[in-house]
Amino acid sequence: MPEDMEFNDVRRGSDLEFGQSNLRAVRHRPGEPLNFGAICCVSNVCGCIGFAEHAAGGLANLPNLVIADYVSLPYGYWLSSPYDALGIDRGVRNWIEGNNSAVAAATIYERLPKPKRICRRY
Repeated sequence: MPEDMEFNDVRRGSDLEFGQSNLRAVRHRPGEPLNFGAICCVSNVCGCIGFAEHAAGGLANLPNLVIADYVSLPYGYWLSSPYDALGIDRGVRNWIEGNNSAVAAATIYERLPKPKRICRRY
């Protein structure tokens, strides 16, 4: 990086930023690259989602915001009582995170810019 390069230059050049905090975004501003057209993937428990939704007049107005849901149970998995939730072990947590991460990854892939294909005939 050139010496005179600033942090906002990195933001301007980003295609994708991950803000996977499970706490409020105090120092880290995961939605900031939205200003430059980048895709931002944030955790569904991040405190910035409500602000972004309010500022944009709804999440539908933020096509570059991908919300990764790591806490909701995948389709077909259910708990019959709060005690069942206490029994979720690392293997189940990893399975839940893996399934939900696949959904976020597919959404990101759909939304990333695609290069134009050049068809050449020889």
